Amino acid sequence: MKSYSVARRGQESVLIEAENWLVALGKVVDRLGGAEPIERLACEVLPNGTAIAREAETGVSYVIQPVLAQNPVEASGASGEVVEEEFAVGDGDADRLDEILQSEGLIEACELAMNLAQERVGAESASVILLVEDKLKFVAVAGPHSESLIHVEMPLGTGVAGYSAERGRPVVLGDAAADERHFDGVDRLTGQNTREMACVPVTDGEQVFGVLELLNLPDQRRFSRDNIQQMQVVAETLARRLASE
Repeated sequence: MKSYSVARRGQESVLIEAENWLVALGKVVDRLGGAEPIERLACEVLPNGTAIAREAETGVSYVIQPVLAQNPVEASGASGEVVEEEFAVGDGDADRLDEILQSEGLIEACELAMNLAQERVGAESASVILLVEDKLKFVAVAGPHSESLIHVEMPLGTGVAGYSAERGRPVVLGDAAADERHFDGVDRLTGQNTREMACVPVTDGEQVFGVLELLNLPDQRRFSRDNIQQMQVVAETLARRLASE
């Protein structure tokens, strides 16, 4: 048996023990009650096991997420340790993830993904950096002085974004200035002082589209495993959307 967090539009997530995500969804539907039997589902299953399901008749969306799915995360710095927490999909995430999948254009999809990740984690700044013609390009940005970054390009392999994209794994820095992978040219351009950083690759199978990056948390918080898993769900949803281009 596995543990799953199941979130339905407009309601808090529910923790369920089940053999697989479909059984977990069925248990939640039975528990909530008051609904007609589901006859047809449109489903997206992400590489980390997260499933996004929408009822064909009603349009109600669900996110079914394995609890504490183990994904390798590189962490460094005095406060760079990834804190263990129980992962739970946020209320309303199902609809917002579906918005990413249904978005009309690449830029809109990237902005929707970036905004969702930034809000859920509470980071000061956020960006989506894509691989475009053998370069890393900022295509969506948010935060102090972020407008100076839009459309900025960097050579492949630059900074933590390049490191994460090349290796296809999340990277967390607790003290960015002390890590040799950090590229301070971005700080010089924006005038921002990067303290903490989390970078998650946007991948669909073996294809790497780029990275989702968050900077600086309030109140000396550290990035938790919950934060990274939230980012991964968003990044993998974005990857599915980009793969359809």
